[in-house]
This record gives sequence, C-alpha cells and structure tokens, in this order.
Amino acid sequence: FSWIGYEILSRYAEKYPNKFKIVLKNCSIQPIFAASKNTSHTSRNKQKYRFLDLQRSAKWGGIHTGINLPSTFPIDPTLPNRVLVAMSQSGERPDKVPSVSRELWRMYWCDDIIISKTENIEKAMANAGLTDQEIARYLSQAQTEGVATILKENTNVAIETGSFGHPWLIVKREGKKDEVFFGSDRYHVLFPLVDVTWVGPFPNNSKL
Repeated sequence: FSWIGYEILSRYAEKYPNKFKIVLKNCSIQPIFAASKNTSHTSRNKQKYRFLDLQRSAKWGGIHTGINLPSTFPIDPTLPNRVLVAMSQSGERPDKVPSVSRELWRMYWCDDIIISKTENIEKAMANAGLTDQEIARYLSQAQTEGVATILKENTNVAIETGSFGHPWLIVKREGKKDEVFFGSDRYHVLFPLVDVTWVGPFPNNSKL
C-alpha cells in the first residue's frame, strides 16, 4: 500500500509543485507494531483479504504490473531501509531515492525477489541508474551506526505521532498543527489541507 500511495501522491506533487513536496522517511515496521500493540497483521483472515485488497488497489492506483503475494513474507527490511536512509542523507542523488524505492517495491511485489539480500539491493540500485561506485558507497554507509540511528529516529517519530502501520503520512504546515493519516486511500481528506482538490488517482486526466 505504501507503493500505491506513493505513486498517487507523486502524481499530485508533480502537478502541484508549489503546493507541497514529498519527504520520504524510512521507518522500521516491527517496532511500530510493538509500540502500538497492533496485532491485526497476524490475523489469517485479514491477511487473506489484505492481499486481495492490495491487488484491487494496485489496479485502481495505476500499478498494472501484477502485484502478488511474495513466496517469502514478511522479510527483514532493515538493510534496504538503511540503504535508502543512506541515500537520503548523502544529498548527492536525492532523485534516485524514489527510483530505488520503486525498483525494490517492484522486485518484491511483482517479481517475488527477496529484497533483503545484498545482491538484490545492488540490482535495484543498478536498475535505478546508480554507478557501481555509488552502490558500493551506499551499501557501506548502510552499515554505519549513524544510518542506524537515523532509521531509529524516523521510527520513533512515527511512533510518537501515533503510527500503527504503513503508510503513515504527516502533513506539516507552517503555523498549523501537524495532521497525520494512515493508508493510501485518505487523499480526499488530506489534499484540501494543502489547497489541492482530489480528483482521483490520475490528476493529469482530470479537466478540473
């Protein structure tokens, strides 16, 4: 759902660049589940429905590459999360953070590739256009205590603001209280906060 939500959000950000910008913050999901005492993800019936809903939502949101339940689920997302944090913190290739994120999402949810493995993360970064030198540098930085600390801090912010899962969105506006949203289907409530009209998942197709 984070992938679907991001794709929709990015379409609006591209159309309305003066209204808002997206800041991606990777978090660790297991501490969020533990802190919020969220055990709904362990329900067999809910998991079965969740994946059905995921496929429907992907089609609605314009991801037509065939989202499926991975053969290995869940996986440990620590390394890919740390790599993305390292890329975000470097400031050298911020444009590549969304690209690598999309590759990782696609590999896991469409191609059934275990993205917790180093070689598969390398492949995702290469597919996104990073050089061998950049790939090696970010993988190295991902092992540092500094990156681990930032990932923990991001997770703590999510917990402190009430998160119980992903995607968790925080709308920040100068002089106003932060607003939080869960899920990829709350944009009709979220966008008016930044003076943007919700017209469905494809704003460029709207005549408004």
